[in-house]
Amino acid sequence: MKKNLFIVVFLMCVAVGGNVPSMAQSKSKPEKEIRTWTSVSGETFEGEYASVSGSGDSVRIRAANGQIITVPVSQLSDQDRIYLEYKNPPKLKIGYRNSLKTKMYVAETWFDDNGGSHENNPIYITEATFGAEVIQEGKQLYNHDLFLEVYALTKQRYDPKKKHIIAHFKSSAFRLNEEKKFKYEHVSDDVYTIVKYDLPKAGSSTPEYLRGEEYSDMLVLVRDENGDVVAYNTTSEWLYKYLDQLEQLPVNAWIDDKCVRVHPTPVKSGE
Repeated sequence: MKKNLFIVVFLMCVAVGGNVPSMAQSKSKPEKEIRTWTSVSGETFEGEYASVSGSGDSVRIRAANGQIITVPVSQLSDQDRIYLEYKNPPKLKIGYRNSLKTKMYVAETWFDDNGGSHENNPIYITEATFGAEVIQEGKQLYNHDLFLEVYALTKQRYDPKKKHIIAHFKSSAFRLNEEKKFKYEHVSDDVYTIVKYDLPKAGSSTPEYLRGEEYSDMLVLVRDENGDVVAYNTTSEWLYKYLDQLEQLPVNAWIDDKCVRVHPTPVKSGE
C-alpha cells in the first residue's frame, strides 16, 4: 500500500530542511512546545510550530531532529488549524484610558489657645477611573474571544520607589471584527480615590513633608482564550517582566520594582 502523499512530503522535507531562529515566546508559554500534528487523512508526526507563510496557506514545523518542514495548512486537521489560529493572533495596538479628576480641599482656619489663627494646608483628592482601548492593525479575521486585563498603580510620595496596586480588573470576552471597526474599548465603572497632601516643617508655613500617593503606572494585557498574552502595553517595563509575580498579588498590595510585596515606608521620627 502506498504511503500517503502528506507523509512522503514530510519525510522528504526532514531530509533537506534547514534550521531557523527560535521563536520568541509570550508570557505563560513554555520555551518549546512539541506537539502531535495530524493530517486530514489521519497520519501523525511530532514537531514544534515555527511560523506560517505570509499568505497563511502553509506552516513551517521544526521536527525532533531540528530540521524544518513546510506543510500546506489545507493538509492539516481541523484541530491543528485552530491551534495555528491561536498562534497567529492579529497585531494589536493598545492605548491607556484613564481619567484623573482632582479637587482641592482646605479645612477652616483654626485658632490656638492664645487666639492666634492658623491656616490649614490643602488636601488634594483625585477620583480616578481606568481602562484601555484595543485597535487591530489590519483586517485579519480572528474568530476567537479576547480578554482585556488592566493594572493601575500609585506611588508613595514619601518614598516613590514603593508602588501600590489600586486596581486590577478584567473585561468580558470580546472579538475584533469589521462590524466593530476592529476596535474595542473598556473602562471600569469603579472609581478609585487617591489622596495627597503636604505638611509644613515645625514653625514654618512652607510645605516640607510629602504625604499620600499619586498615580504612577499602568499595565494593560490582552489574553486569548487559553490565557496566553497576545499583546500588552505598559508605562514601566518591569511590570510585564515580573508579570508572573504581579498576577499573584491582590489589589491594595504594596510592591517594589520587581513585583515583590513590601510595606510602605514609615514616617521618620520627628516628621
